[in-house]
Parts: sequence; structure tokens; C-alpha cells
Amino acid sequence: MDEFLKLIWYPLSMIAQIWVEIADEKIWRKYTFWYVLFLIVIVGLAIYFIVNS
Repeated sequence: MDEFLKLIWYPLSMIAQIWVEIADEKIWRKYTFWYVLFLIVIVGLAIYFIVNS
């Protein structure tokens, strides 16, 4: 399970760093939908693996 958490954490931390670097309001509005969608997918996969483990 720790390895799975690392697989989630590394992409999220990378995205968070990029997000801080491009924290421009127009960019935020443009990409917020995709960012939220990505988070929903990640959380869904995490729940899926936890339920099936």
C-alpha cells in the first residue's frame, strides 16, 4: 500500500509545484476543470484499489 501511495504522491506533488509556478488567474480558470477531473480519477483509483485489496 505504501508503494501505491508513493505512486499517487509523486504526480500530485509535481502538479502542485507546476501549479504554484503558473499561479496566474487566467491559467487557473482554464485548467481548473482538468485538475479537478484528474484529482477525482486519482481518488477513484485509490478507493478502487483499497476496496479490491
